[in-house]
Amino acid sequence: MLQHGGLSPILAYLAATVGAVTFALQGAEWHFRHQRIRAKNAEFVARPRDESAPYDGFARRMDRLFDDYFGRYVPRDTDRSWWLEQTAGIRQRLRDELVDIYREQRIRGDQIAWLVRHLVSDVRRRWEKGTLTAYQQQLRTPAPVVARCVLGLIIVGAAEFWIVPAAVRTAPLAGVLWTLLAAASAVAATVGGFRIAAERRRVRADRDEYADQMRVREEAYERWMQKLSRRPTDAEMAAWLECDRRILVDETIRHYRLRASQVIAHAFIEAPGRPAKTPRGCRAPSMSWKA
Repeated sequence: MLQHGGLSPILAYLAATVGAVTFALQGAEWHFRHQRIRAKNAEFVARPRDESAPYDGFARRMDRLFDDYFGRYVPRDTDRSWWLEQTAGIRQRLRDELVDIYREQRIRGDQIAWLVRHLVSDVRRRWEKGTLTAYQQQLRTPAPVVARCVLGLIIVGAAEFWIVPAAVRTAPLAGVLWTLLAAASAVAATVGGFRIAAERRRVRADRDEYADQMRVREEAYERWMQKLSRRPTDAEMAAWLECDRRILVDETIRHYRLRASQVIAHAFIEAPGRPAKTPRGCRAPSMSWKA
């Protein structure tokens, strides 16, 4: 066509090239945003729970932790059953993420309970602010991108009315064969190119999202460590318990009108009370008092 065609087919050929490039660039952006929204929406779809995991295994402990905290951290003015139903998918995704990360690291479930609480609190906060599905608006394809993509495709289609007849007139058999080959390869290149471009964008987006989540979780970890650092030491606890013992003995003496010599007070370690948490020191028992 370029050798024997007229001016109009050559101009149409150049216009088709510009339209194809525009369609490829804008269409790849449109395709990525569409696929990203679909992937995000899939996170809210719950899958059947794997019941083959051991009851006392790490995965089951994560199930119980997420079920417990999602059942406790219900947003304001929200029905509990509706909240649990709507967050079943994201609850499962967060659970699977922690299981994949920590299951092989010999970490007990209670050691990362702070992280579970943080994740559940974050979901509740976004639910209350109405930003849990804000990605749909953020990833929505802008109208100019859609317009340029459609315009590029229209230009390519319109240019073909000049290109194909000119190619067929110049070389009937070869023109038809090359036209069919060009159409088939264009479809394959478009599908494959969109997929490759979307995957590259997905990797960059996942990397940025991972960095943001890592930063937020590290900040939550630092806050939790600061909270733990404000806990009393074992010596302080011992001093407070001794004060409690003296107060109990004094109240007993006053109530029964006894002399101090008539009372023998015993304070001994028995078992943790409810809702006691793990002790501060290694192998340090929790205390309860009897007099």
